[in-house]
Parts: sequence; structure tokens; C-alpha cells
Amino acid sequence: MRRSRFLLLLFSLISCVSMEAREKIDSSAEMEIKKYPSSMHKNYALFQEKCSQCHSLSAAMKSDDVLPSYWQKTVAKMQKKSGSHISAEEAQQIYDFLVYDSSQRRKQDFDDQLSSLPPDKQKKEKDALDQVKSKY
Repeated sequence: MRRSRFLLLLFSLISCVSMEAREKIDSSAEMEIKKYPSSMHKNYALFQEKCSQCHSLSAAMKSDDVLPSYWQKTVAKMQKKSGSHISAEEAQQIYDFLVYDSSQRRKQDFDDQLSSLPPDKQKKEKDALDQVKSKY
């Protein structure tokens, strides 16, 4: 009985620490995000709410891939996972945040990856970014 209580307490503590860690994002990223258009803050809040259910937010925010085509595939994949409860509208808002964030906070990575593509794919990625930016 005593061991069961100990294990339950230990599991509870680990769960709390794990959830807290999942919700934390680098403070420098937080500072930059605060400078985004106010309408983008709603998308960020949705990103935090939905994506932290399964993984750390910092993992997404530090992804090696930053182009719109990557985020489109990734958000679509996450939306299909059972239990994600991400609607089509929410998926679009999360995608918009991730594309905008990558183009701002990770501009050098974004530009480097963009320049490595052939011209037709560069145009497609730029058009996707422009479409997101035009909304905000």
C-alpha cells in the first residue's frame, strides 16, 4: 500500500514537471513573438494549446525545417492523429503561425533553405509566405 502511494505520488510529480516543460518556450522566442501582429497572438495561443498536448513546443519552434511546405505537411499530419482535435480552421491558424514565425524569428534559416531550392519551388514557398503575411 505504501509503495503504491509512493508510485502514485512519483507519477503525479513527473506528469506535472513534464507538462510544465512542454509548455515552456525559450524566453527570447517569447519576446520576439510579442512583437508580432496582435491577430497572430491568437494563432500562437492556439498553437500552444493544441501542440503542447503531445510534444514540447520548443521542439516545433526549433525545427530544422522552416519552409511553408514543411509546415503544411507537418500540421496536416498532426491534425490526423487521433486525439488531436484540430479542426481544419485551427490547422490553418497553426500553420499560419508556424510559417510567420519561421519567416521572422528564423529568417536566416528560412532564407538559406529557400535559396537552396530551384527557382520554381522558391516561388511556391514565397507565394505561400506572402499569402500568410497578407492575412496579418
